Amino acid sequence: MTPSPESADDLLREGVAALRAGDRALATSLLARAVRSDPSSERAWLFLAGAVTDPAQRRSCLERVLILNPQNDAARQGLRSLSPAAPPVPAPPAPITAAASTIPLPPPPAPPAPPAPPAPPTPTTTTQVMSLLSAEPAPAPEPTPPPAPEPATSVTMRLSPAMVALDVEPPLPARRQPDRLVWALVLALGLMLMLGSAAYAVILLRG
Repeated sequence: MTPSPESADDLLREGVAALRAGDRALATSLLARAVRSDPSSERAWLFLAGAVTDPAQRRSCLERVLILNPQNDAARQGLRSLSPAAPPVPAPPAPITAAASTIPLPPPPAPPAPPAPPAPPTPTTTTQVMSLLSAEPAPAPEPTPPPAPEPATSVTMRLSPAMVALDVEPPLPARRQPDRLVWALVLALGLMLMLGSAAYAVILLRG
């Protein structure tokens, strides 16, 4: 005789016993046969969810339980345990307090240093110019006096001896030698003109 197939209740009972004994593989096999035999068995789907180890299969079994009985608390708790935890909400940034708003700002950058003043000119100073003006010019060499002209003694031979004295030209006065003071003044004026021109040129260069 062929043994009669086990009913869904027998499979459910044997599967629950294997699950309590810790034999998940046998429990999964028996409970899977039970739900195939009776797809509307709420208890068979619930125990099968506890026997499988794959989270996707467990979720599918629990959802089938809720389809059969939406009020099943065990299936609801099982789905909540399978749902991933929501990420923590980041805390809002702390508002800027009055103390933070009073933080002193860094000082502004220092202005660039002004350019150094130009070096004073090094030409002849006023003291040197005055010393040059006050210096006595070197005496000019004494000019050689021209030779005195000889008195004209041309006498016309055809005149009489009495007229010879009238025909003689009087001698010219000797030229007066130039005075040393005049030469000194001329040299001083020339030197002053040269110094004045040099000072004027220095002023133009500095300007």
